[in-house]
Amino acid sequence: MPAQNTPKIEGGHGGKGGDGHTGGDGGVGRGVHMNMTDVHRFAHIRGGDGGDGGKGVGKGKTKGGNGGEGEAPRLFNGLIELPAHTKVPRVSIDTFCDEYHLATLKKGLKKHKFNSVGGLLLVSETDLQKLKFGPGEIAEMKGALRQFCRANKIKTLD
Repeated sequence: MPAQNTPKIEGGHGGKGGDGHTGGDGGVGRGVHMNMTDVHRFAHIRGGDGGDGGKGVGKGKTKGGNGGEGEAPRLFNGLIELPAHTKVPRVSIDTFCDEYHLATLKKGLKKHKFNSVGGLLLVSETDLQKLKFGPGEIAEMKGALRQFCRANKIKTLD
């Protein structure tokens, strides 16, 4: 699809702060959170726009609110990069962890509702860190996912 025919995507728009003797601050315009493998689908990716600060109104010394912050787009890589439209066999987290010797990680993955290998392929390292997985655990997951891809003849980009 030519770039001129691809869609545009924008972050959110923060709300306007309320008017008052001291105006309220504008809201945060959240940025787009997107996997790098999907970037090619868009002709334009734009961050969020912060909301306007509220007006200072009334008698005496008034103060307007600050404008809100606009966040930049947050682009991330999955644990293993796959070409767009790659078909991944449905394999449960139980089976995956048993087959690739990740017994110590299985409980944590299930606690955070990872049900299949497909979900694990889409998550970012940063997301796993936020879920309190350590660097060694993440490295083990990446190694197991690479083995899984080789065993299933799935081409990777990394």
